Amino acid sequence: TLNRPGAEATLYSFMTFSTNFLRIVGEDWPLQALAVWGTATQGALELAVRSAATVGEGVEILARYGHVRGPYLVLRSMRDKTKTTLMLSSAAPLQDAVFRAMSETAAMSARFMLGAVLEDASHEIAYHFPGKAPKHADRLRAALGGTVTFDQRHCAIVIQNTLCGRPSPYADEALLATALAELETAAGRIRVEDTLTLRIERLLK
Repeated sequence: TLNRPGAEATLYSFMTFSTNFLRIVGEDWPLQALAVWGTATQGALELAVRSAATVGEGVEILARYGHVRGPYLVLRSMRDKTKTTLMLSSAAPLQDAVFRAMSETAAMSARFMLGAVLEDASHEIAYHFPGKAPKHADRLRAALGGTVTFDQRHCAIVIQNTLCGRPSPYADEALLATALAELETAAGRIRVEDTLTLRIERLLK
């Protein structure tokens, strides 16, 4: 199935893959697959983030449609006087190690997408992860390039509002409209996806 162009894995299958990656490859498997999280693999989401008028609008698009590329996550944004925070939580019951790996993949994907519009300021992004620092913490810091902290209450990506106000060098209203239409269609498919297996697992837990 996955050999077919445009094929989609179910959320349950993806979660099973992720669990097996931890067992077979190791907890640092997201770093071993670093190239996978680049902009070329993010489809319409990357195009929308890049085409938005400002960095902050791109962050809001990530919050609204990030689950299209990572349906295992729930994303929401919060803004105060100084910073905008993109919060990440689990959309389904996940083992701590699996959620940590999924959080790392989401952080690296966001880093590549936002880095394209932030350019030299991408190192000012802060990344928060719950739980103790893993053995590959230094490699994760090097891959993300920003401030990475562990033992945090929530998984989050934090960007200063001064950066969010920056205009995107790739802003394009026509491309943005096309990308958002595609994301909305994909989000609709996810909303009606049969998640019976996940609902049963959640009830059992």
